[in-house]
Amino acid sequence: MVIGYLVLNLYALNNLQFSEFQLGGIDLANTSADIKIKATNPTVFPASFERMNLTVNYQSTKFGAITVHGATISPYSEKDLDGTLKINAQALAGLILASLFGGGSGFDINQLRIVAQVDAPIFGMIPYSISKEYSAEEFANLLSDLAKRGEQESSELINPFK
Repeated sequence: MVIGYLVLNLYALNNLQFSEFQLGGIDLANTSADIKIKATNPTVFPASFERMNLTVNYQSTKFGAITVHGATISPYSEKDLDGTLKINAQALAGLILASLFGGGSGFDINQLRIVAQVDAPIFGMIPYSISKEYSAEEFANLLSDLAKRGEQESSELINPFK
């Protein structure tokens, strides 16, 4: 039974689609902002997760992160999820200063990595995560696909965990 639940939830999580990213209240002092993101579950099974993180790392330093609070999304439905966008102000300032005074561009796109992770504990107790890492080019292609698909039917959305 536990394995059945895991397999069905994993199937539903792997098919979740995300769209309509909205930026809300901005907190300049903490370099953060509230966000909303729409999640769609196109499967016949409910999808449950505790948290979704999208972390941007530059030269092994955490540059910024989006954290979305989890939920259970019913079959064939969509739900607006709340979260937070947080920018590492010191990393941003360091990158700007390196660009201005470093003698070079200061920024190497090949050093940028994006990690997408969903935490979905089994029965709320047993830790379980799905994680995928992208290069900047791969993630840019993912976002480009999202923009193109946004102009089409809403059923053709994007899943960063496939």
